[in-house]
Amino acid sequence: MRKLRLVIDTNVLLVIIGRFAKHNWLFEEFLDKKFELLVTTPILLEYFEKISVRTNSLVAEDILRTIINNTCTVRIEPSFRLNLISVDPDDNAYVDCAFAGAADYLITNDGHFDVLKAIDFPKIPIIKLDAFHELYLVQKLWG
Repeated sequence: MRKLRLVIDTNVLLVIIGRFAKHNWLFEEFLDKKFELLVTTPILLEYFEKISVRTNSLVAEDILRTIINNTCTVRIEPSFRLNLISVDPDDNAYVDCAFAGAADYLITNDGHFDVLKAIDFPKIPIIKLDAFHELYLVQKLWG
C-alpha cells in the first residue's frame, strides 16, 4: 500500500516542530515514517530561512538535516512552473511540488492557496492543518 504523500507549507512546518508544539503530532508521524514528505530545493531553502528567523541557523540546520535524512522524504524536481498563485509567487513552489509529486494533500494555513479551489485543472488538494488533523483522526490515514 502506498504511503500518503504530503506537501507541508512553511507556515505549517513552523507550528509542528518543537516537542511542545500544539500540532507536534504531525512532525512525530513524519519521524515515524507514517507518510512521505514531498520537498523541492526551493521549499527546503524557505524552511531553512523561516526556521532560522524564528530560532537560529543551528536549529534550522538540525531540522533540515532531520527532514533530508528521513527515508520518507521524497525530493521532487518539477520540470515546469504552473504559476497559479500570483499574490505570493513563492507559494508556487509548493503547488508545483504537489502537482509533480502527485501529493494527496498540500497542508497550508495560508489564504493565498484558496485561489486553487476555483481551478479545475490541475486539481491541487489543499487542506488546512486543523481540517487535516480531523481527517486523520476520523479516517486514520495511515496505520
